[in-house]
Amino acid sequence: MPRKKLSRHQMLLNAAKRQMMESGEIDCRNDTRPVPGNLEELYAQINREDFDSQLPENLPVLWNPRLRRALGKAFYRSAGKGKKRGHRDACRPTKIEMRSDWQWTPRFMRKVMTHEMCHCWAYQEHGEVGHGKRFWKKMRSLGYMEGHRFPNQLTHEADIYCA
Repeated sequence: MPRKKLSRHQMLLNAAKRQMMESGEIDCRNDTRPVPGNLEELYAQINREDFDSQLPENLPVLWNPRLRRALGKAFYRSAGKGKKRGHRDACRPTKIEMRSDWQWTPRFMRKVMTHEMCHCWAYQEHGEVGHGKRFWKKMRSLGYMEGHRFPNQLTHEADIYCA
């Protein structure tokens, strides 16, 4: 997927983040534990360890070979638009899909699954859809910074949000 053109301001911010990461001032969670045998087990493990089992236990987590623009996608159902932009009324997660034709490493799979689970958490707890303030606050609390990079990052461990 082609990257979008960044503004000069965003390029300077990204360069500053990269410099802080290289100096060790900012660090991205580098969880290299083996990934459980299937997506449902990974979801259950992250739900238990990082979300205190707040997310639905029986949420379907599936491989999707047709995903092209994203590595993962969290779906929700709502009662309609909320009063604030980026919010929905009575929002609840319905499923998570992960791209099947990707070279997944354990740390990158955990990062993408955590990202999608943060969307589910933001839907359920705050009615927030998209990459809003509460979503990024939860991601940061779990050790994943905006524009994050892994130490010794491989090319297939990068997404459009890597600085």
